[in-house]
Amino acid sequence: MNKAKRISTFIILSMLFIASMCAFLFYGISGVDALSENGKPEIEMIDGASVRNDTEKSGLRFSALINDGYFQSGTTLKDGFSAGMLIIDTDSYDESIALTHESKESNYAGRVLEVAAQVFDSNSDYSVDGQTVFNAVVTNIPDNAYGSGLSLTARAYVYDGTDYIYSEQVVSRCVAEVASIALASGEPDENGILCGYVDAAAGDFTVDGDAGETVSLTLQVGENVAPVASPSYLTVALVSADEEKVSVADGKISAVAPSAEPVTVTASLGSKVKTINVTCTPAPITKGLYIARLEGVGNGETFTELSDKEADGDYAGFYKVSYMADIWGERIGIADGDMQGYQGVAALHFKYRTYDYYGFDVVFGAAVPNLTVWTGGYAIFINGGVISAQGATAQPDDIYIFDEHGNDITGQALQTGVKYTFKIRIQKDDTGNASFGLAVPGAATDYFYIGNPYFLKNS
Repeated sequence: MNKAKRISTFIILSMLFIASMCAFLFYGISGVDALSENGKPEIEMIDGASVRNDTEKSGLRFSALINDGYFQSGTTLKDGFSAGMLIIDTDSYDESIALTHESKESNYAGRVLEVAAQVFDSNSDYSVDGQTVFNAVVTNIPDNAYGSGLSLTARAYVYDGTDYIYSEQVVSRCVAEVASIALASGEPDENGILCGYVDAAAGDFTVDGDAGETVSLTLQVGENVAPVASPSYLTVALVSADEEKVSVADGKISAVAPSAEPVTVTASLGSKVKTINVTCTPAPITKGLYIARLEGVGNGETFTELSDKEADGDYAGFYKVSYMADIWGERIGIADGDMQGYQGVAALHFKYRTYDYYGFDVVFGAAVPNLTVWTGGYAIFINGGVISAQGATAQPDDIYIFDEHGNDITGQALQTGVKYTFKIRIQKDDTGNASFGLAVPGAATDYFYIGNPYFLKNS
């Protein structure tokens, strides 16, 4: 049986003593506690808190570690020694004024609760060699305090008969916050107490800005999105139907592997439950690619890297390319390091068809002419947004065009001065035409910018 469950009816949510060493950074306090002879801090707060999970009365518990050097035997403190915590409403706490017995009687007069340590536990899951756990509990918190977001701040101390020694860290938590973390961690809530704490404080939550009960997401592998709760101190619980494709670790929905069908993620905040349908798409392959000019179309065609890349300005990293007099004799495509200087249809055909899509970003600097896009099979023509194919019927997935905001505008007329992202299906079932790239016919004085090349694999 888990010791945390056995010790009491509280749900322990601390991050273990290792994480507590970093807690002082949260409040901008530098340094660590003075070390005793055994090399352990005198006293330190555990970065976390616990809530009571029964129907008798509400409660919020803070925990701390005290150095074993203060004990005369077992868990009995030396004569004249004592320990405990000072607890204050977080709204009343001023980081510039240390929470001490002195400030308790002056700056914080009438606002500090002192809780003496009664029980020390050297066998707790959170005890470590050289340190022992003790707790301080605030009970009978009014129900209306959950909705108001009441937060308490605690600091541990030990008294050696002469002086008070304080933890460097303070820890601030509220009941609803801790309850939401418990639910997100998968803790059982058979009597609905935890849900009740969260519901009293929760407004709602959004996923990628969508507050609907059903949300559809498309994420590239490697991308993630984190639900946003209101109030922001609450944590949304997430459960994925397929962790191998969509993980929900660390409060984020992350695309792990491509998915042919959407993966369902169930998101909840207290009793509010939403369904997130996540489609995972492959991440683009961008490393080692370059923009190339394809010349000498036919068996002697050659891919040669462009050299006139813009160094700065709005189009830094893009190539400036003149419109073309002959769409059949010249076009602009993408290549990888193995393709530079490649000659011949067969070589180009083989290399491209190891991928499923290729694409790039393009900005037209003059009136957009009729475009020709070479796909490895039939050519795609784009005339005022209308898409057709050379000697064939264009298919819906032959080409996609997205605007600078990621909106699919395929089929709409293209404008000058707008960055578009092209996604072009590489055709593998027609070996009669293995050419690839973009042809932009027009006057040599007109130009377009092209950059950010990528290949894409469906798996």
